[in-house]
Amino acid sequence: MNTKMRQWVMSTVQACVLSPELAEVLDLGFVDRDGCILLATEANKATREASMDATGYESFVNHLHIKTFPMALLFANDLASALGKAFVERFIIVLSFDGDTATVRFHKDRPGKPWLDVNELDNSREEAVGVLYSS
Repeated sequence: MNTKMRQWVMSTVQACVLSPELAEVLDLGFVDRDGCILLATEANKATREASMDATGYESFVNHLHIKTFPMALLFANDLASALGKAFVERFIIVLSFDGDTATVRFHKDRPGKPWLDVNELDNSREEAVGVLYSS
């Protein structure tokens, strides 16, 4: 997690309950498309381009814009838990926040195929960025 994300997490003290819309996203689960794990709610919204690798495809399809940071943080944690229960493979969940809108996305943890270099979070981002892993 970069410095900006640490500041947002430390200042988030609100009690938060997952919205019905985001709860439904998790309730509907995931689908497997040629080895790519996609949110069932998002799976039919995009097709995989021939030049797109599996990590890029999952990161593109599996992203949701969430209006508030506390809700996004809660969803990212619940998503990590849901992925951990549903799959043996480890997944990377990326939470970013620009001060107005948060984005949560995820992909399988594929060796040598990161969507984001977690060692460069403070160097390359103007927004707050944090990474969680499925358990």
